Amino acid sequence: MSVWHVQVNGVPACTSPVIAEEERLEPPVCGARNRQRAEEYAAMLRERHPGAAVEVVEHGCPMRGE
Repeated sequence: MSVWHVQVNGVPACTSPVIAEEERLEPPVCGARNRQRAEEYAAMLRERHPGAAVEVVEHGCPMRGE
């Protein structure tokens, strides 16, 4: 099963200094098994942070040691 992560400027959204605490969804969407959910979160972040590079990537989570 794939794990989808949202990255902001190459950093996981859950630790990105660009993302405010209230924009971090719990449980972390940046480690979602549902790609659509990750894409929706990324779209919201793109709207709020137009100067940031927001992307959805498929890989293990470095924050959780996957």
